[in-house]
Amino acid sequence: MLYLQHEPQWRCYLIAFLMIVFGVVFLFVLSWMGGFGGKSTLSWWWGTLILPYPLGWLLMIILLVRKGYKQLKKQSSSK
Repeated sequence: MLYLQHEPQWRCYLIAFLMIVFGVVFLFVLSWMGGFGGKSTLSWWWGTLILPYPLGWLLMIILLVRKGYKQLKKQSSSK
């Protein structure tokens, strides 16, 4: 949809979305496998597979705040 709206940074939005999906998928996979760390058979390093989830959310928030700031600036300069 962002591509159809000719959003200049649609690739960044797509990357953030894919990072969130990747992280959530591995949250479910690791939960299905019994978790990681502690008494689990998986080491704590398996937890790095869920890092794209919070990083994707952070990137999405930054992109949306930046877009809102640009729109606000554009509106104030047109008045």
